[in-house]
Amino acid sequence: MPICSNCGISVPEGRTTCPNCGTAVGTPSYSALEVGSVGTTSSPREEGIASGGGKKWLKIGVAAIILIILLVRVYFFVEDLRTPDLVIKEASGIVDSSGARFTVTVANEGPSLAKGDKITIRVYYTEKDYARVKWTRGDLDTGDQATMRFSLQSPTDDKIPNEIAVCYDGKVVDKKMLIFSGMGIGG
Repeated sequence: MPICSNCGISVPEGRTTCPNCGTAVGTPSYSALEVGSVGTTSSPREEGIASGGGKKWLKIGVAAIILIILLVRVYFFVEDLRTPDLVIKEASGIVDSSGARFTVTVANEGPSLAKGDKITIRVYYTEKDYARVKWTRGDLDTGDQATMRFSLQSPTDDKIPNEIAVCYDGKVVDKKMLIFSGMGIGG
């Protein structure tokens, strides 16, 4: 009994075609895979997807995204370690007819400052209205404390400072209420 070359089923004697698939018995048959591959070429992308290459690129992409996220987190962690912990130990002021004079004592309880790091003092009249004063007392190394005295123009009745802040690179690090003496302003 002959066997169909296409589907592999036994073909009864005397039949010229396979009862299952209709292929002529005794003639060569080509499967769908062979027909598709004879005389055609597939692109590398199709071959990569067919062989699982798409999953490989997906894994590489996910790994790259995770690596980028980790690098960003490490950068900000190191940046936080480098940022000094500036604390206002004392802040007081005197207001009289010539203006407002302030005394601010700032301590660095974190890492030492690098040359060129910008420390400023902000004297707040309201939450959004403040005067900025550049820190002129030199570098503050770890554990250092320094006192700076400065003056501002004469305040008006509605512009009396109420808070003082120390800033590092433009960001407020510590903020305290001001204690005043003089002109009937007590603290």
